[in-house]
Amino acid sequence: TSGSMSAEDRSIAVAEVLHLAEQMHVGACWWIDSDCAVLRMIQIHGLDDIPTTSQGGGGTDFRPALAAAARLAPHPIVVYFSDLRGEFPSQAPDFPVI
Repeated sequence: TSGSMSAEDRSIAVAEVLHLAEQMHVGACWWIDSDCAVLRMIQIHGLDDIPTTSQGGGGTDFRPALAAAARLAPHPIVVYFSDLRGEFPSQAPDFPVI
């Protein structure tokens, strides 16, 4: 949810999450809004729980969101929507990031 992502970009990301969750029959997952800090973490139990808005709009630092995801158990598979302009961790996480 960095400042370089437009409202349209964020809407597309939300639509993709809805599509993936529906196609994969996801029972529960975590939604993390993050720009240079984690702004919101929501556990989602169904399609109706997916937020239609996002928080953020500042610079991008991937480290806080990936660190928050790493604390979840079991280790996650992270689907990260980004233009890839930002700070990355010095070491890759020990879980898949798409």
